[in-house]
Amino acid sequence: MWNSSGAISTSDLKFEVVIEDAGGNGAPDDRINWQHGDDHAILYPRQDAAGHPVLHVYCLDEKGNGYLGDILTQDMFSKAPAHPLQNTKVGETHVCQVPVEAYVLNTGEYQINIGPDIEGKTHEVIFTGLPPSHVYFKSFNLYQLFK
Repeated sequence: MWNSSGAISTSDLKFEVVIEDAGGNGAPDDRINWQHGDDHAILYPRQDAAGHPVLHVYCLDEKGNGYLGDILTQDMFSKAPAHPLQNTKVGETHVCQVPVEAYVLNTGEYQINIGPDIEGKTHEVIFTGLPPSHVYFKSFNLYQLFK
């Protein structure tokens, strides 16, 4: 499940990003990351039994079948200050085919990294709070960073 082991934050690397707005995305359901890493992990806004907003991480197996990989809660994101001095990893999971990491950014936003996949691509899903609002995306290819 989620742990807080250290790793190099992709926010510390220099690279060109593609930013897209999530509005009017044409998704087949209420996922927040339509066409942004959802071929590996799908992010769904949900509520827990007490009615608190959470984010379900559904993983996809090699045949495209989905299964609940983890549930991200406000308590997990609250491990870091609301506006940390640097982007702070608050969790990661390796139950999907690619790594999925959660960060609190120095802007106060939350970020979920999906990847890198076998081609080196990592999708960043950035949003404000739970339930997620003001969702936008960045992506980069790890293999192209070092050319």
